[in-house]
Amino acid sequence: MSPGETIDVALQAYRQLGWPMLKSTLVAAALGTAALIFLWTFAIPGFFTTTKPGDLQVELGEAVVSLLLGLGVAVPLILLAVGLSSVLITQLAADFMIGAPLNLKLALETTRKLWLKVALALGFQALIASLGILVALLMLVISGSISGTANDPNMALSGAIGMLAVGGFIIGGLWMLYCFSRGCLAIPSMVVEGKSARDSLRRSNELYSARGGVEGASGSLLNLWGLIFLVLIFFSIGVSALVGVLSIGDFYAEAVRGLAYRAVLERVFEMVPLFFAFWFLIPLWGTACTIIYFERRVRLEGFDVEVLAQEVWKRSKGARFQL
Repeated sequence: MSPGETIDVALQAYRQLGWPMLKSTLVAAALGTAALIFLWTFAIPGFFTTTKPGDLQVELGEAVVSLLLGLGVAVPLILLAVGLSSVLITQLAADFMIGAPLNLKLALETTRKLWLKVALALGFQALIASLGILVALLMLVISGSISGTANDPNMALSGAIGMLAVGGFIIGGLWMLYCFSRGCLAIPSMVVEGKSARDSLRRSNELYSARGGVEGASGSLLNLWGLIFLVLIFFSIGVSALVGVLSIGDFYAEAVRGLAYRAVLERVFEMVPLFFAFWFLIPLWGTACTIIYFERRVRLEGFDVEVLAQEVWKRSKGARFQL
């Protein structure tokens, strides 16, 4: 299949499996959104605000506390949510690809067995993918500390470091997309082949790469990222238009005025569109990655022959295949 055909098949599978996937991942999507609210409200602001401007030691300490809050609370919840969703989605999509009937009970059982292993693999992958962003954040903190001084040389140095930090965010973002693209076949490798967390990442890299005259999976992943960004853009425009026409934001702001934790409640409202995007796109991503996984195995390893051998073996125990 061409990259475009792979995405078409993924959309077809999503149309057939979308409701069971969405129904089963609702709680995980809410958990992931809650973690993002915590990250955005309590952890990330610590990188951009300080109680003692110009004191590098204090600023670095506050940045470390914010980082620990993110790593200790938000990131584990996000990994748990994505891990739970991804295993279930992958199992359902894999059954779709081999023509098996929908078996939600089997998908839930597979999720129970593999969610921790998947979360560990995702955690390691996220750590590697976030290195560029973390370095850029550190540079931004240092730049903010230097800018608090009064002499011109330090201000010039602060500006230079700040510009490098901006470039670091751009490069770090691209590096993150690259890492998640190369590791996108790890979860299907765990579900279908029973690979360990470490071996699944190696397996994903192996299937992703070009080999034996067969081009790599980068074209399919570029199409998938493009589809996701388009969905996010249209979704954001649609939600913003709906909120503006119905004046939902003004009504909610008036309703929570004077309440305790008003800032948190307002942040929750702002994150409602993110919840629906998270809820919708995680199944789409997982389904597409599973389709790409099978497509790569067919092209690189003749997986269609292997499936045929398994089916004949089930019908006749005396049958033997040399693959």
